[in-house]
Amino acid sequence: MTYYPKTYFLDIDGTLLKHLNDFQDTIHLEELPILPGVTEKVGQWHCKGHTIVITTGRAESMRAATELQLQNAGIVYDQLIMGLTSGVRVLVNDHVKSNELKAEAYSVLRNVDGLKDVP
Repeated sequence: MTYYPKTYFLDIDGTLLKHLNDFQDTIHLEELPILPGVTEKVGQWHCKGHTIVITTGRAESMRAATELQLQNAGIVYDQLIMGLTSGVRVLVNDHVKSNELKAEAYSVLRNVDGLKDVP
């Protein structure tokens, strides 16, 4: 079987870093608590050649602060997509009948799970 690297789309707040109820703290803090397994799991995926795309509902005007928080957390990534809605995010992808599925989705409990149980 041929190995194909995956692309991981990862939300920031509540998934990688602790979601804070006070938006002003999110904007002004240089470091946010890292959730369980995040640094290790993202590092493993990166070392295996997977692409890491960070997604967030944070406004584009928060890019510099967000990049600093990710850097301080030791989270490596390939792209940062900002300005998404905080609503449901839907991944749609094609597949060939003879191939395995080419899309997966996981929901983690905000501020609790991190990435520890994501394969």
